[in-house]
Amino acid sequence: MTTEIDDSKGPEAAIRNAIDLGVFDNLKSKEKPLNLNDYYDTPEDVRRGFSLIKNAVYVPEEVELLKLITEIKARIKETNNEMNEKIYLRSYWIFSSITICEWSD
Repeated sequence: MTTEIDDSKGPEAAIRNAIDLGVFDNLKSKEKPLNLNDYYDTPEDVRRGFSLIKNAVYVPEEVELLKLITEIKARIKETNNEMNEKIYLRSYWIFSSITICEWSD
């Protein structure tokens, strides 16, 4: 049996092929119903806007800053007593945190 998903015959065949390969066997939500309440409780025009933003791969600035802070924290942990780099990273982290606080006001 092939281990690659063949999508040359269309999406239905690709999905069937993936099922046969067991790609969906270990999903967390397997055999659980989808909860679409939040989706249908959101007004249609707002859903359309979210869809446009998501499809445009737009990420809000505060999300980018949170991602940056996480990366900086990881780099701080990785530095081995390199004091100058730690000071620089911590100051950058503080600046990013302040910027996020300004966004939330």
